[in-house]
Amino acid sequence: SSPTMRRGSLTMHNDSSPTMHRGATVVIRTFNFTRNAEFSGHKPPKAMKQRNILSWLFRGIAAVILLQTLYFKFTAAPESVYIFSTLGLEPWGRIGIGIAELIVSVLLLIPRTAWVGALGGLGIIAGAIFAHLTQLGIEVQGDGGTLFYLALAVFASCLVVLLLHGAEARAFLRRFGIG
Repeated sequence: SSPTMRRGSLTMHNDSSPTMHRGATVVIRTFNFTRNAEFSGHKPPKAMKQRNILSWLFRGIAAVILLQTLYFKFTAAPESVYIFSTLGLEPWGRIGIGIAELIVSVLLLIPRTAWVGALGGLGIIAGAIFAHLTQLGIEVQGDGGTLFYLALAVFASCLVVLLLHGAEARAFLRRFGIG
């Protein structure tokens, strides 16, 4: 028999079988395994645990890199001032992008908003990569390309996070009739 959950007068099954309660027939579609596991006492499958570990790993990589660069942006470190002066965005662009990166980092670290943080991170870092390729160059002030490669790591990490949390993003969009 399939695991069931009783809420009020409705019994939910993890399949699509109809259930009778007080003369009404209710058909419940299969619901997310995570929810099913919460109510049935089953442990999540190994693949789900691996997905969760990968999600935390890539969210952590992106957030740590973004958070680490904030010190340089907010303290007006010479390298940061040089970069944003070259782009014509000093000082407000440096501060504004720093604030945006802080928000993205926090969103990445909250499981429910990870996909929003990943999307924001992709946007911010796409701009940084574009700036490196068009105005700054791969190497900035003799850094050996470190900032550029860190930007690529953040981009790749955010992309993986967005792919891992794509179902949540699609569910959010469906609530507004999009997708």
